[in-house]
Amino acid sequence: MVRIRAHHLIKNFKKKEIELDLSKETCLKEILNAIGVPEDDVGMVIVNGRWRQKDCIIKDNDAVELFPYMDGG
Repeated sequence: MVRIRAHHLIKNFKKKEIELDLSKETCLKEILNAIGVPEDDVGMVIVNGRWRQKDCIIKDNDAVELFPYMDGG
C-alpha cells in the first residue's frame, strides 16, 4: 500500500490523501498520470521524509507527499 498526500490544494486532486495498491515498483510520473494530477502542478515531492525527483520509483509501503510550486517572496 502506498499513501499519497497532497498539500496546499494540488489542482485536480480531489482528496487530500489516497492509498494505492501497487503490484510492482512504479515511476511517480506514471502514478500522477493514473490519479489525474498533471506533473506540472507538482513542485516538490517528498518520499518517506526525503526530497525526490518526480521521476523517482515508488514501491510498496512508501509515503509520498506532493506540494505545488510556491511563489512569493
